[in-house]
Amino acid sequence: MTTLRTLTLLPALAAVVLASAGCGPIREPLEVDWTFAGQSCAQAGVATIVVGLSNEVLTPNQFACQSGNTVTIGAALGSYLTGPYTLTITGSDANGTALYQGSTTLTVHGGANQFPYDVPAAAAVPGSGGSATLRWTFGGKSCSASGVTDVRVSLDGQPLTDTNNNADLPCAQVANGVSVDGIRVSPLLAGSHTFDITGYMGSSAAFQLSSLMVTVLDGQDTSVTPDVPPSAPTAQLTWTFVGMSCAEADVTSVHVFVDPDAGGNGGTDAGVVPCTNSGVDGVPVSPLTPGTHTFAITGLRHTNSGDQIVYQTTHPPSAPFQTGTTVVPVTADANSPKLGGSLLGWVLPAGVSSCANQASSITVTYTLTPPGSAALPTQSGPLCGAGVIGADFCWAGAPTSKCPGLPAGVWGIQALMKIGGITYNANEQFPVANDEHGAASIQFR
Repeated sequence: MTTLRTLTLLPALAAVVLASAGCGPIREPLEVDWTFAGQSCAQAGVATIVVGLSNEVLTPNQFACQSGNTVTIGAALGSYLTGPYTLTITGSDANGTALYQGSTTLTVHGGANQFPYDVPAAAAVPGSGGSATLRWTFGGKSCSASGVTDVRVSLDGQPLTDTNNNADLPCAQVANGVSVDGIRVSPLLAGSHTFDITGYMGSSAAFQLSSLMVTVLDGQDTSVTPDVPPSAPTAQLTWTFVGMSCAEADVTSVHVFVDPDAGGNGGTDAGVVPCTNSGVDGVPVSPLTPGTHTFAITGLRHTNSGDQIVYQTTHPPSAPFQTGTTVVPVTADANSPKLGGSLLGWVLPAGVSSCANQASSITVTYTLTPPGSAALPTQSGPLCGAGVIGADFCWAGAPTSKCPGLPAGVWGIQALMKIGGITYNANEQFPVANDEHGAASIQFR
């Protein structure tokens, strides 16, 4: 019977019968202790140990490295006839990859038999790949001491994620029941790989290391101990334009200024960047010196005649910086003329006849609410007429009584209409870009 050495063993029935009978060949107990290249199974990253003994069937022959906080250091394999045997041990990681494997000859003799065996690294198979273990510190401190809770790691430019596709990896991982600072990445093709590591304190990227080179060998685990230094102070600017996104405000690019005056003028020119970067309306600004910094932006719209300034910060926000990344929201107000227009198209509910089949007497009653202001007086107009389904608040370079224009920003509208005795309502928001005539669909339900 094969079992963990630390457990109480029950003698095999055959051994009891033979001993009771006082005849037959003599069997002696055999115990085996293992290490892996001088390490315990937990230290070596071994999750499972498989043991073989020549011409014997071991039951069980597979052992977990760890149960709770107890690390398995060996097993009692049962009782065997005296003589030589070949012992084979394989240590595999949690993915079933054989990290350590070897065989040795042992001899069972009279009395207790306890054999230690240090299992060597598994022989490399060309093309089999290997693994990399990163045991990190942050500014010379552990995860808990440094305050780092989550880590983002990129391998050869691609972010690593967990089984839930989450890129925020815990700073301390549980390996074989033991919490360790770092991760193991497997499998990896043999050769050089580049890791980028960012340690987060809450939402702040406080530590950063780029281009850590690790050389992986077939059949081997490469262990490195990077110390990730504090990152330079960075401002992650996120911006809006009178409450609108880049797309809604029709902003093509943004001119960024650091430490302007109270009105948003002057300061250090940080350059012109696209309004949207990697799906975010904003951009990181780095490196900054420790201390308090102020930020202003100018929103530009590309036209055939050049870049037009349509939005500008008038109240620059400030934030303190020491290390890591701090998110700074920046708003910009509309420049003159500060007006725009929008064609509101009425979208009829499903099942309602098209405009061409409706009576011309049907009207739509609606109330507009300007950005940050009270609602305007209620207006009404025909559902169908003049070839246009909707209401047009136009902007043609100057406001007129026919085209009054609307102040730039996010507007609200409440509308209703009655068709066939049924009342339909709409409650929507729509953007009005500065110095531009756009369109929005208003859905009745």
